Amino acid sequence: MDNALLALYVWFSLALLFTGCVGSMGDVPARVSELRMTLVFALHAALSLGLSAHIVWRRLRWVPVEGEPIVASQEAGPPYPPHIYRSSGCGWRWTYGGVTYTAEDYTPGDYLFAWEERTTLWVDPRDPSRLLPSTWGLRLFSYLIFGGVSAYFALRLWGVIP
Repeated sequence: MDNALLALYVWFSLALLFTGCVGSMGDVPARVSELRMTLVFALHAALSLGLSAHIVWRRLRWVPVEGEPIVASQEAGPPYPPHIYRSSGCGWRWTYGGVTYTAEDYTPGDYLFAWEERTTLWVDPRDPSRLLPSTWGLRLFSYLIFGGVSAYFALRLWGVIP
């Protein structure tokens, strides 16, 4: 689910940017173009803050467990860590309540965090097979940075910040 949210965030961000830029071109008054870009930046800031709040809510309510990295295609491919452009992502194995679970994550860059032998993972206590990806901090940071930049530009275009 987190990978889908990240992919939708990137797609929606690019769609908003494209809509704002194309809408500003042509024979439109400057005030309409400013208002359109302000709306684009405000929508992007709201989306970023919503996804940030979602990660923080899950991080505060879910329980920490000790996990170890695995590779989805470890038997078929070279030893870990995989090449950055390889399609098999990083996998995680953890035990909760005496049951061992595994999850795969296909986000590029997760392999950077899997060099650790053991790490803390966050799982849903109601359904321990649901995992907060190990890159939750990086995702939260990027959502907040991009959302903050969008909020700054929205306020600047609106005239609140000189």
